[in-house]
Amino acid sequence: MNHKELLHRLHSSKAGVAVIVIIGEVVIGLLIFHAGVAFGERRIFHDMHDPSHGPIPEFGFFSHSFIPRGHGVVGTVTAVSLPTFTVATREGESETVTVGSSTVIRGFPGVTENSLTVGQEVTVLGDPENSAEEFTARFINIAPAPSPAR
Repeated sequence: MNHKELLHRLHSSKAGVAVIVIIGEVVIGLLIFHAGVAFGERRIFHDMHDPSHGPIPEFGFFSHSFIPRGHGVVGTVTAVSLPTFTVATREGESETVTVGSSTVIRGFPGVTENSLTVGQEVTVLGDPENSAEEFTARFINIAPAPSPAR
């Protein structure tokens, strides 16, 4: 049986048509999903873009440059001496973070930069400084203290 006969048999049977329709629906669904991700990623770039960083990068599917020229760290606060604090990462590295006047701080109700204390878990996104271990925070999320075990 050649490929023309196979395609004709597939197209003429109800099961074959159902398979073709399902494959088509999956492809269309994936295209719509990709368009939504690309649109959302592009919108984030516009919302967080600083003109001093140059043009907005081209968007892609989960590109590695989520924040243009950005830097981030997730870990535990090990020292606080505002406007800087130090974070130990899960990989055992140490990062120095500077809190700027435009830094957005989120977390539990009433959180401010003065809420930073040693031992807290934080997520920080920001702009790199002169060294790889230092950056100025654009966004800090302070995780609430864990509830005591019952």
